[in-house]
Amino acid sequence: MVLLLLSGCRPQEMPAPEELSSSVVSREESPEDSVKAVPYPPNDVLGEGVLDHAQAAVVYCPDTKEVLYGHALHEERPIASITKIMTAVLGLEAPDREVTITPAMYAEGSSLYLKAGEVLMLSELVRGMMVVSGNDAANAVALATAGSEEAFADRMNEKASSLGMRHSHFVTPSGLDSPGHYSSAYDMALLCAYAMEQEAFAQVVSQKKMTLQYVLPEGRQQELYNHNRLLAMCSGCVGIKTGYTQKAGRTLTSCAERDGRRLIIVTLHDPQDWDDHCALYDHFFAQLSEEASVLPETEP
Repeated sequence: MVLLLLSGCRPQEMPAPEELSSSVVSREESPEDSVKAVPYPPNDVLGEGVLDHAQAAVVYCPDTKEVLYGHALHEERPIASITKIMTAVLGLEAPDREVTITPAMYAEGSSLYLKAGEVLMLSELVRGMMVVSGNDAANAVALATAGSEEAFADRMNEKASSLGMRHSHFVTPSGLDSPGHYSSAYDMALLCAYAMEQEAFAQVVSQKKMTLQYVLPEGRQQELYNHNRLLAMCSGCVGIKTGYTQKAGRTLTSCAERDGRRLIIVTLHDPQDWDDHCALYDHFFAQLSEEASVLPETEP
């Protein structure tokens, strides 16, 4: 596990979305080189048992691109439905359009239970996909924007490369287990930082519930409730995505804001992820507040 000193994580103006991808780790710069390893036993400060059960984790400060805490943060692992963060980013970056549902978009697992012949706007499919993790909606986004899952996976990997995600490879738009589909806690933090700077994305993942609107059947609506319990149980949480498969275990990405600061947490294969994220936010936001209280005064 690694920890970076918190002194650099100061409130500052957030970079514009188009600047963010160039400010993260480049393809030529190894992320391992960008993370300074400092021994840090978490139980000494976080409480007995916190993160003993997470197989990989990272606490990331997007303002300064610092890793505040990490464990196996570059380890390549299955990531389940947090994959849909990438699918949503690409879906929202594409021109909005009507999408007609076909049987090819059906999927196992969590679903919106879309039916062939129904028509929704692409942006609505993204919203439904992120709120209730609909695998069918993820397939619909992929097929509507790229023509095939394989072509969409190519776009996912191109985007990952542009964000400096060196330990990631995408195969499916939904995150269902597939050979060669993986990412790392650190890479997912980079993706989350980018995604949360996109206004449309951030608005979707902050909703506790939403009403899905259909084009056809005309007037059809569907009430959806966000699977992300942290929106209700963790102070300042503003997103972003849950995930689970038997192989990946429980995966969770989240973002919280307190006192003008923003942190992102990613845990992979963590059976107690809700409690772990809350404990980590409480600890590191408190550390930031303590540092701010002892900063030297500056001339006006």
